[in-house]
Amino acid sequence: MSDHTMIWLVILAGGLASYVFRSLPQLVLSRLALDPGRSAVLRFFDYAAYAVIGGIVASALFGGGGDLLAQLRSSQVQAGLVGVAVAFAAVLYGRGQLLSLALGVAAYQLVRLLGG
Repeated sequence: MSDHTMIWLVILAGGLASYVFRSLPQLVLSRLALDPGRSAVLRFFDYAAYAVIGGIVASALFGGGGDLLAQLRSSQVQAGLVGVAVAFAAVLYGRGQLLSLALGVAAYQLVRLLGG
């Protein structure tokens, strides 16, 4: 078997596995009768996406390991924290997720530009 064939087989197998793992919860949960007002499962899934995004942002900001205080002195980390704070404040004031994201990114870029 050639290398190109093996690469395509790995790509197809990865895509199939990804599709199966993404569709299984939908198939299982579609068969359950869940009350939207009282179901802990639905509340969990409502907040799961935000937890994943928070984990991604935290690992991007502090993923280097080492001394946390040294990382906090980094201008990139400080700009990231300002961007997260601006986005969080925009969400609290009900500005919507897309606008909050745009404001957070704009604040990050502005701090990076001004901070050098």
